[in-house]
Parts: sequence; structure tokens; C-alpha cells
Amino acid sequence: MSTSSNCFLLFMHIPKTAGTTLAYVLKRQYRKKLQLFYAHKDIQRPKLNPNAVAAIGHFRHNFIKRLPQNNYCLLTFLRDPVYQVFSNYNYVISNKNGTHQHLKKQTLQDFASSLLGSNFQVRHLAGMGDITGREAEALVVAKENLKKFLFVGITEDFTAGLLALHKKLNWKKKPYYLKGTVQKYPLKLNADDRAIIEKHNQFDLELYAYGKALWLQQKAELEITEKDINQFEWKNHFYTLLAEKWSRFKG
Repeated sequence: MSTSSNCFLLFMHIPKTAGTTLAYVLKRQYRKKLQLFYAHKDIQRPKLNPNAVAAIGHFRHNFIKRLPQNNYCLLTFLRDPVYQVFSNYNYVISNKNGTHQHLKKQTLQDFASSLLGSNFQVRHLAGMGDITGREAEALVVAKENLKKFLFVGITEDFTAGLLALHKKLNWKKKPYYLKGTVQKYPLKLNADDRAIIEKHNQFDLELYAYGKALWLQQKAELEITEKDINQFEWKNHFYTLLAEKWSRFKG
């Protein structure tokens, strides 16, 4: 994996991998020096803020090719594909942002076999669009790209990932976040749903296993312990309570 040496930090936010919570943490750390790349036009024709030192957004790996030449360090979180797809499916059919009206009646089977639900993380890491018939090739590219990342975490070990970033990037502030940023949906995952998703995400499952191994290696190197995690979560609980009280006071 790459090493940090005054590089511009690019946080690849793969949808439904706790990226919204991560963005909250990054905004506290970098404030106006953090740039967001979520709008389609900004991703297609990016213009870097000269004062920015980090960015986060829904971009794929090929996004770097659109940026000015610089020393970039990539960072990301992966998620167990079964839960990433199921969470994304729930989000899409809920039409929370008003842009998924045409997808509201999709079945999980339809969604899992579509571009939004099939090997989505491989496509992001490979920097490719439709990989139908080229899944194995895309997986190789995704793995090659991923091993060069400055940081790879997994959503299932998110707190430890934040502590690892705190150490690795020498953050001044503790990476506290609001628990309420986690979205909840009415549908629950069952065995049939899992089988459907796994059928259409064999390459994502392999990429996740590879990424998880990279994460565990970093976790050990940075000496993130269960004691560290428990202490942080205890303090973060009170951070959330205080933040909520302050918000009500201001309101």
C-alpha cells in the first residue's frame, strides 16, 4: 500500500459504505480544506479548490485521470457486498432524494442483476462502467488498484477504521461522529435475499475478501486494539448526546 507524504487525499465514497458518516468526520477535520465531489458535473469536469488538501465523493478510480497532475493518495471503505447491495436497494426504492422514482417498483432480483446492484464495488475500484462479460478482468484491475491505496477499511469495522485514519493521517481532532447519521429502512434481509445478491456479486465478494485482508494488516500495523475501540465508542456516545443538546439549544 502507498504511504502518505504530503499527498492530496482522495476519499472514494462507494455508496452505502458509511461514507456519509465519514464525510461528517472529514468536515470536522479539514473544514474548508475539504472538497466534495458528488454532483455529476463536478465529477465529470472536476476543478480542484487550490486551498483543498482532501476530497470525498462518489467517483470511480478513473476520476484521477481528470484531475491535474499531482501526488494523490486514495482511501476508501469497502462493505460486505450482501449488505451494501441490500442497503442500496432499500435506499433506491425509498426514493429519499427524489431521483429514483422510476426504480421504486424494482424487485430485489431486478436490482441485484442491474449495474447498480451487480459487482458495484469492483466497477468503482476498477474505474469501469458496464463490465458484463469482463468481470474477471475488472476484478484483477480492481485488486491492483486497491493494493496501492493509502488506506482500505471495511464498514463492518468502521470505528476501528476511523481510529486507524486518526493515527495514520495524524488528525488533530478525534474522529467523533453522530450516531443518528445511520439510515434505517423497513425491509429486513432474509436467506432468499442473500442468495439472490450473492449470485450476482461473486466478484464483489472476492474483492471484499481481498480488501478485508488489507484492512486487517493495517489494523495490526497501527495497533488498533479492542480497548481502543471500546473507549472511543464510549466517548463517542457522549459526544452524540452533547451535540444533540447543543443543536436543540441553538434551535
